[in-house]
Amino acid sequence: MNFRDANEFDYDFVKNLHHLTLKEYIEPIWGWDETEQDQALRKWFNPAKVKIIQDINKEIGIVVVIHRQKDIFFESISIIPGYQKQGLGTKIIKNIIDEAKKKQMPIVLQVLKTNHKAKKLYERLGFKVYDDKNEHFYLKLDLPEA
Repeated sequence: MNFRDANEFDYDFVKNLHHLTLKEYIEPIWGWDETEQDQALRKWFNPAKVKIIQDINKEIGIVVVIHRQKDIFFESISIIPGYQKQGLGTKIIKNIIDEAKKKQMPIVLQVLKTNHKAKKLYERLGFKVYDDKNEHFYLKLDLPEA
């Protein structure tokens, strides 16, 4: 597994990944209007912040991590279904945690309330819910000072 910077040509992959991995969580909350989803994704998609996860030369997912002044915002991770449940997501998140430890910065994220699997994964890795608004849980991992 390796990572590469995204480019504009990756939009179709990211769009298909969004449909494959998030529809089941989005639909119960807002319904699924594909045109609306694609428009929102087009606004969100910024290749400069997206890393493409690869297995050899095959795209298998994305990860978005934003380094802010006071924390690290773990914005997104999505892996195609055929590669899920193999520990890849856990490995990637643990790498982000290791990076945060070196920088002595907390990690924050949000997860849709309908995505129980992701919430359980984050909690298993030490994240705690610090807020609960509308359709999201907000989680944080405070790291001990070195």
